[in-house]
Amino acid sequence: MKREIKFRGKRKDNGEWIYGYYVRDCENSLIIVIGEKALYNLHIPHQVIPESVGQYTGLYDKNDREIYEGDIIRILYTDWNSQCLGTEKQKKMTLNDYLKSISHIGVCVFRDGGFGIEFWKDHVNSIFEGEHGRKVVVGNIHEHNFLLDSNS
Repeated sequence: MKREIKFRGKRKDNGEWIYGYYVRDCENSLIIVIGEKALYNLHIPHQVIPESVGQYTGLYDKNDREIYEGDIIRILYTDWNSQCLGTEKQKKMTLNDYLKSISHIGVCVFRDGGFGIEFWKDHVNSIFEGEHGRKVVVGNIHEHNFLLDSNS
């Protein structure tokens, strides 16, 4: 499987997300934006916050958004056979509660040589598993960590 190797990170100077090649120079984390060149056709490295750097997985969510390490992902399970539809408890649920009952939120991580989704501490599923569910990027751990508080 051939995939594009690129990274994203938050710039130190203005907090903007940038995408490109990752370079670690002594104590600096830098991203060189793909296609951005300066005078004499030289690439411009931008200093980024090291903790914000995440690698592109090569995958897209259901909305064609690239999935990066550090993204918060909601998986909506569409395998209706595994759900107890029509129970009295479900008839009394709000739409939001029902959606929570058929979905999980996790974080895209890189562990043991591969990408996965960590649903709770030290429990990682392969990001390639779960074809019965739809992945949606709902945020990232650097700006939307509060989304993980609602995970059951």
